[in-house]
Amino acid sequence: MVSNLKGSHRKGYHIPSKKDVAIAIMNVLRSNPAVSSQQKMLWLVLHELHEKDSLYVITGPRLRRIAISTSGVSIESHCRETEERRSVLSCPVCGSTTEVVKNQTIYGGSVSLAHECPACGYWSGIRYRMPIRYSFLLKGG
Repeated sequence: MVSNLKGSHRKGYHIPSKKDVAIAIMNVLRSNPAVSSQQKMLWLVLHELHEKDSLYVITGPRLRRIAISTSGVSIESHCRETEERRSVLSCPVCGSTTEVVKNQTIYGGSVSLAHECPACGYWSGIRYRMPIRYSFLLKGG
């Protein structure tokens, strides 16, 4: 006998569109203008998405990247400074390429002071700043 894998017998998941996630983020932030952690935001957004499709899944980094690109949403990254000295070529918050902030020396040369992300505002100085907590805020809310 061949089993039928269609319908309710098939297990799996669905990936929501960027638009569906952005709408869910805005719906969450309209009722909670400030969410103090990525985990809490992920849970609230998944709850919102599951009203449309119970098989929707999303990861924290994807949620963060979509929230950064959604107008009306602001993300604050709380960081701790490590002893590690390294260049940050791609942003650990959103994945964008960082820009080097330089200063001119009195001898006409230049020195790198920091790396900044033009997309989300993350920055790191000589010592690496590691993001440890994200807050999601409704702009103007």
